[in-house]
Amino acid sequence: MVVAREPEIQESDFTFKTTTISNGGPKSLEEVEKAHILRMLESCGGNQSHAADVLGIDRVTLHHKLKKYGWSRQLVETR
Repeated sequence: MVVAREPEIQESDFTFKTTTISNGGPKSLEEVEKAHILRMLESCGGNQSHAADVLGIDRVTLHHKLKKYGWSRQLVETR
């Protein structure tokens, strides 16, 4: 949903969150997805079921994506 200030929608009516890319280059969709999933998992205290709900995906799907990205509970616990 876009809420416009005038009768016609203007570019300024769209607000987007931007992320800073540390290496200055574009990131692949997979890199962006991985970062987002890991950020959501961290914000959910490592609770995969809750993170899956927040992300709008099934818990099993989240588990498969975490496995694909090399994430493991041991990596988080040793930090």
